[in-house]
Amino acid sequence: MNDPGHLNPEEEHMDISSSQEGGKQVDLLFKSFYLGCILLIFVEIDMQVTNLLFEEHRHEYHDLEGLLGFYLWYAFGGIVLLVVIAKVLRRILMRPENYYDV
Repeated sequence: MNDPGHLNPEEEHMDISSSQEGGKQVDLLFKSFYLGCILLIFVEIDMQVTNLLFEEHRHEYHDLEGLLGFYLWYAFGGIVLLVVIAKVLRRILMRPENYYDV
């Protein structure tokens, strides 16, 4: 009578509440991530426009590095490129579900 696939109503309620708490933690994590990204954008603007916080000159090796938000777009492009490469490699390396069955 104690089927592990089915939960009684009390256990089901406990499972739902724990997932809601986990969702709150994930929301907090995403909000802190977005806040950090916004702060980094403001630091980049400050470094490029007013130079109030950092008085050192950046040693730029390429003219594009002087553009506003260059490193932001460079990192974003690198991540997009990684995702595209991963999708291509998935098609190449993926095996059928019954590949290891003999």
